[in-house]
Amino acid sequence: MAFLKFGLLLLAIFLLSSPVHCDDGEGDLLKCLNCHRAFLDLPAFVKNKEAECLASEVAKDLEEKKCEEASGSNPYQLANHTDLLSKCGINVSHSRDGVVLPVCVPNLDSIEVFTNYTRTQFAKYINDSKFAEAGLGCKGNWMVAVLSTATSEGDFAGANSLVSMIGFGHCLISFLLGMLVFAEVPLGWW
Repeated sequence: MAFLKFGLLLLAIFLLSSPVHCDDGEGDLLKCLNCHRAFLDLPAFVKNKEAECLASEVAKDLEEKKCEEASGSNPYQLANHTDLLSKCGINVSHSRDGVVLPVCVPNLDSIEVFTNYTRTQFAKYINDSKFAEAGLGCKGNWMVAVLSTATSEGDFAGANSLVSMIGFGHCLISFLLGMLVFAEVPLGWW
């Protein structure tokens, strides 16, 4: 078991041996974060499309901000950015238990990015087993990790499913009422 953990650590170091490029750095970072979690006997993060969309939108939002301007001490507060949630089709009530973790690293040095997630105040989120899914996005010097839970208050589910079901229900009822009104039914059938 110790050999496996050491091998996972070596894999993480190998994957992080070059600067992160937004095209491939997100996938490498997710692999490394999953190696880190495996080392801690935690389940691997599963990719979440909505969380990935949100991470990209937050990174775009932060792109013009300089690293020196970033406090880096707290997760990104979504309460003031419901517009970003709606861009990704995320229901606000499904984002309460999720967390958005932006880090600013000049040139997105891969080892420094990984260290920012595993050796700073953000480590408590990365190392927390309640977070089951992740999405990553980067822009400029910003890497953003969005972690979601398996609960309905943190799974970043979209509002579309509820709207679709309600819409389908209205359509079905309207159709059935229309059938009753327009159907040639003898008066004594009931």
